[in-house]
Amino acid sequence: MKKLIYLFLALFVFSCSNDDDYKKEMEFTIECLVNNDTIPVNIGGIGFPGGGKYIKKYHKETVRFENRDNFSFRATCEDPTTLITLKLYDRRNKLIREKSGNNVVRIEVGTR
Repeated sequence: MKKLIYLFLALFVFSCSNDDDYKKEMEFTIECLVNNDTIPVNIGGIGFPGGGKYIKKYHKETVRFENRDNFSFRATCEDPTTLITLKLYDRRNKLIREKSGNNVVRIEVGTR
């Protein structure tokens, strides 16, 4: 009976997640839609590659992060009438968040 208990304990200890799981790479796809194709929109965020970029009308990009607790994606423009929509997908292409607004739109994600 003691051997069976030790076996269950050993299986439990080895099956628990450890810090190596947290070090895995996170992957998101960010999609930005703008209702005005003449106004430049700056997209970026915390950890966004290159710090950000200017786009017009539509942009879709996959970004990868390692060892981060929080992610923030944003889109801004100077025209107060331009509608911006941000969509965030996980690595399985499942929609996680969607947000729309004028001037500034921000999506924040906490992974812990």
